[in-house]
Amino acid sequence: MKYRGHIRECRRFVELYEKMYDPGLPYAPCKVRFTPAGHDSTLIGAGRERKSTWIDLVCNDSHGFEEYYEKAEELIKQVGARPHLGKFCQLLHKEDLAKLHEKHFARFLELARQHDSQQNFANEFTRRIFWN
Repeated sequence: MKYRGHIRECRRFVELYEKMYDPGLPYAPCKVRFTPAGHDSTLIGAGRERKSTWIDLVCNDSHGFEEYYEKAEELIKQVGARPHLGKFCQLLHKEDLAKLHEKHFARFLELARQHDSQQNFANEFTRRIFWN
């Protein structure tokens, strides 16, 4: 598998970090892993239907990690990446998911309405990314 393009995209996140912080502070481990295509058991999973590069960005939480994550989310949108919904996702909205997942997102919403029409399992986060 060729991941040259993925490595280029990873470098963009490192450059964003270096631009925002003085050298050495705060620490930011960056774990990268790769998975092949074929992970198709979810409708809105980040790795659905394509080989993927997973970038785990971990900032020191005492030095404004929220600002970095917000800028990283903007970069995620620019490169057409699919964010992990269990992570930061503060700038993610329903329109973003619809664009990223297209017919799969529509099917997900259809199933959600069918099985939770009263939104009993909704919360502030799910209302923003699925219902509003």
